[in-house]
Amino acid sequence: MPRTNSLSDSEGRSLTPDLEDEGFEVGSPTYGIHETAAASTAGSVPKGASTAFGGHALTNIMSRVSHHTHHTHQSKAAAIRSPTSAWKQLSPKEKFKAAVRKVIAMGRGATLLGEVRQIGAEPGVDPTKPSSDLIYGQLHKECKIEVVDYSAVRCNYKVMENEEFVDMMDGEETWKPQPWVKCRWINIAGVSWDVIKALALRYSLHPLALEDVINKNNRTRSKADYYTKHLFLRVMCHELHDGDAEADAHDDPAPRSESPEPMQDGTPEKEKLEEPGTETDGETLQASFSKSKNSTMRRRPLLPRTLADLPIQRHDSGSALAQLIKKDGKLRAARTERKAAEAMLEDIKKGIQHVGVKVKPMFIFMYRDGTVITIQRQNVLDFTAPISQRLRQRDTVLRKSIDPSLLVHALLDLTVDKALEVIDEYHAKINHFERKILLKPNMKTVRELHILSGDLILHKRTLDPIKTMIFGLRRYDIDRCAALIDMSDPANKDIKIVGYMSHKAKIYLADVYDHMDFILTSLDMFAGIMENLIDYSFNIASYEMNEVMRRLTLATIIFFPLTLLTGYFGMNFQYMWSVNEQSDRVFWIIAAPVMAIVIPIFLWSDILRGIRYMRKRMSSSKAGRVDSGLSGTFPPAHLPLVVTSTDLRTPKVSQIKANSKVEFAWWINGESDDDKTRIQFRISGKAFLIPSPTGPSKDLYGEFEKTVEDSFKLPRSEAQGYLGLQSLSNVYQQSSPKGFWESQRQASFRSLSAYMKASWCKPPPGTPLSLYGGPEAAKKWPQRVEEPSESDSPEEREKKQKNWDEALGNFVLVLIEPVEVDFVDLGVQPNKRFRFWRDEKGVWGEQELVP
Repeated sequence: MPRTNSLSDSEGRSLTPDLEDEGFEVGSPTYGIHETAAASTAGSVPKGASTAFGGHALTNIMSRVSHHTHHTHQSKAAAIRSPTSAWKQLSPKEKFKAAVRKVIAMGRGATLLGEVRQIGAEPGVDPTKPSSDLIYGQLHKECKIEVVDYSAVRCNYKVMENEEFVDMMDGEETWKPQPWVKCRWINIAGVSWDVIKALALRYSLHPLALEDVINKNNRTRSKADYYTKHLFLRVMCHELHDGDAEADAHDDPAPRSESPEPMQDGTPEKEKLEEPGTETDGETLQASFSKSKNSTMRRRPLLPRTLADLPIQRHDSGSALAQLIKKDGKLRAARTERKAAEAMLEDIKKGIQHVGVKVKPMFIFMYRDGTVITIQRQNVLDFTAPISQRLRQRDTVLRKSIDPSLLVHALLDLTVDKALEVIDEYHAKINHFERKILLKPNMKTVRELHILSGDLILHKRTLDPIKTMIFGLRRYDIDRCAALIDMSDPANKDIKIVGYMSHKAKIYLADVYDHMDFILTSLDMFAGIMENLIDYSFNIASYEMNEVMRRLTLATIIFFPLTLLTGYFGMNFQYMWSVNEQSDRVFWIIAAPVMAIVIPIFLWSDILRGIRYMRKRMSSSKAGRVDSGLSGTFPPAHLPLVVTSTDLRTPKVSQIKANSKVEFAWWINGESDDDKTRIQFRISGKAFLIPSPTGPSKDLYGEFEKTVEDSFKLPRSEAQGYLGLQSLSNVYQQSSPKGFWESQRQASFRSLSAYMKASWCKPPPGTPLSLYGGPEAAKKWPQRVEEPSESDSPEEREKKQKNWDEALGNFVLVLIEPVEVDFVDLGVQPNKRFRFWRDEKGVWGEQELVP
């Protein structure tokens, strides 16, 4: 593309040579030209004349790479020359060429000024363009940079500053890691153009990612961008702070209405033009760096970089420069007004209890060669200090794995852990407000809850994209890498697609994803709690007002008849038989019946409501006494009873009938080698059999009912094994339901599977199979027993009913009341053993035994 203000041929090639093409070096307006440039023009300049004069402004800011490649620096004292003396020594032809090039350069500068804040400008930041130096050269900060080279057995840690890091990046050999290095982590604290440019040129940072790093907009979302050479992550970090700490200048939020708007290091001073009657905003433009706090320029440049560099003249309202100045003034006025409104809002919020949270971005670049680059805008390394400490320890996962994706996981996990601290602080704050609201609601607490609710909404907007980003890294890493490859190219047909995140890193990212899910659900829960507390406060205020009005209404209703009669008896008539010939007894004779009639009429709805309330209260109390032991599973969980079942035809029934004292045990073993569970329970107690109340087991059922009845006649010392049975009996005897035990037996039977029910339809368990026809006959036995239904055919219903009655008749429910438990744990060292027993009062004792 031909450059601005240049002549070109039909094919677009520029016909106007650059200043360097003619052997004429453009000097810096501050430092003059470089020493080598002066030597190259010595043949065309008279001996002893100075060759430095003002020229192209873009040569003021050159990358250190270009300085090391083409020139060497010269001291300021030796570099500054007099432009006037150099101009006089030139020949007329050289003066003409220099003038033409100066006009071209000024045109470039004017074009650049018009495009700095133009919406729709070219996206991205290209550090190879001289215009980027002009726009972002004022961005300077003393950075702290740590470079960690590590492998599984060795680690090299070094902290640098700007100059040392740039020198390392410029060197063709110094920037390369040593052969033993498997991973390199470059952690940059602070954003400075010299560091960013050297890093971008050496590691080929994508212009779009570089724009995200430089752009100061703090309202951006966390995201993951895939490029051909690296993976780029932008993560919004949330960290607690005391609220009094001054925020970094780069963290000030600003809407992105320009593309791009660079960050400023410091606040530019306003500078008014001296021409009277010219209405312009003299504040320095974003492209300026002459007024920057860290700028070393003091002389006025030949090309305009700020409004102060423009000549003092009136501008036509239709000129591009006048429109630029007018537009810049409007933008700055709107921004000033917005900042004033934000400052006023912050002043209103002073004194309100809130959680101080600092939201700042962290930028992560990950390369396939094991290099990870992180950039933070604050020039402190405290945030990532835990990661640095882990890398310097040989026994950590980061060192053992030498996986750069695990380093990225560690940084994301650190960010989420910091966010968890924020969530815990909000939880404590909400508990504090809830306690205040429940004790005494007031509008100050409601106002604090409103502010806290707004903060939670803002935090959810910045935290929710982190969850989406982590999910994308785990699920779509390979898919996004595949999207970068042009599959239409035959050369890429058989290429193997490899993602940036390793399999191990994806496993660890699942834990980070769970934490983020907990954070977001906690935010939703906190928002719901605060909304409920605010509604509760207003409801309480409304309720109290209603109670006041209710009391006033009751007083009015009660005294209404009295007021009416008082008005009658207070009439100022000359003759009133009710007053002159009667006492106040007449007043009360009339007032009492009237009150007895009027008050119930007005309060009739309240009286009915009270009656209904008392009825419900009595019925619920009665149902509570009945259902307290019958609701849920049988037996109730609070009663010390164990439920099992057996077959009526087994010898176990006669054995329990002869001696009800039983003992059972089970062993719990771990399912894997890592699971060291080795537990044994041995329980002793008293067993009770609940068979069918009809058929062959009718007598056995009668013995059970007699046992329950006799247990209440036993002294407390002998009723130790009947406490749970007595408690359950007391519950159902209060309501006297008939067939309670049978209903529980049938409910337990119905809860079994159809295959399990069939075992009670087969021959008695434990008897020889040969007595019943052998294996072939066993295949004809019922395999499922189901309760008959209306949809069955008559033959099928009859068959199902027969099997159902037979299985239910053989089913016996067994209740065991534990009185002693022997517990052994062999999965711990040393082994543990405990004995638990129940005394006559039902209280359990504990004693530790030798295993």
